[in-house]
Amino acid sequence: MSGDSAVDSNFYGEGDISSIANKQIDAFKTSARSHKGFYVGRYEQGKGNVCIAGVEPITEITRDKAKSSAEARYRGHVYVTSELISSYAWDTTLNFICQTNEAGYTLATTRDRKYGNLSTGEMNKTGKYSADKYSNIYDFLGNYWEWTTEYCAFESDHCTSRGGTYFNGYLDSGFFAADRITLSMNYRNTGPPFRMQVYIK
Repeated sequence: MSGDSAVDSNFYGEGDISSIANKQIDAFKTSARSHKGFYVGRYEQGKGNVCIAGVEPITEITRDKAKSSAEARYRGHVYVTSELISSYAWDTTLNFICQTNEAGYTLATTRDRKYGNLSTGEMNKTGKYSADKYSNIYDFLGNYWEWTTEYCAFESDHCTSRGGTYFNGYLDSGFFAADRITLSMNYRNTGPPFRMQVYIK
């Protein structure tokens, strides 16, 4: 894992051939354009692979396991597809929050723990931290950084997670809702959890 937010790293989104979502991202973008939007999980995905309030976030999970768990949630559904959240979905959701909530821009850039569960030393259950609810989306700033499908060309850490974390000691050096953190593919030291993107087929 990169010790700080990877400001100088090269992030290539899902368009890069090395991204695990390279063969999926076009379907997501086509659907979002055609149907004028998409859905993201209101909460970090909880144990039992559920997206509801008041459960423990799924942790100790690798990036690839997070991806397969997200896809399994609605596998075989007639109308929708579920996937691990992409950089496109994360940034578009953050932009939506900025446009629909007066605290949105602050959310995107703050390291102030009063806006989210940042550097408190204690991970909360999904949706518990009332300070981190914006436009009816919870824990987008804090509680825990979250896996995405974005590819990063940073030494051996090619995976990208987004958002802030409850970990002690990270408040001064990182992280905020718009930030990117580089992780190795098999990083699973107490996390991170993940969030789904869902779109119409």
